[in-house]
Amino acid sequence: MTIDIKDAAGIDVEWFTPQEVGKLLKMDPQTVVRQFKGLPGVFEYGAEERLHKRRRKFMRISKPALERYLAQQRSIK
Repeated sequence: MTIDIKDAAGIDVEWFTPQEVGKLLKMDPQTVVRQFKGLPGVFEYGAEERLHKRRRKFMRISKPALERYLAQQRSIK
């Protein structure tokens, strides 16, 4: 599911789910969540775990954040 949302400058930004990024990078979605957590351009939302309620967290990764991550990975190798 790809979502188009405008950023602060009014430019359309494409957003991806961890599952979509996982397919693209041949990674498990949980690995994608760990790798992208807290990075700029990653949108995390949902509810924390509460008594008798499980944690519901969601993540969307912007295309620029994905491109930065890929460039960083290329420079490491």
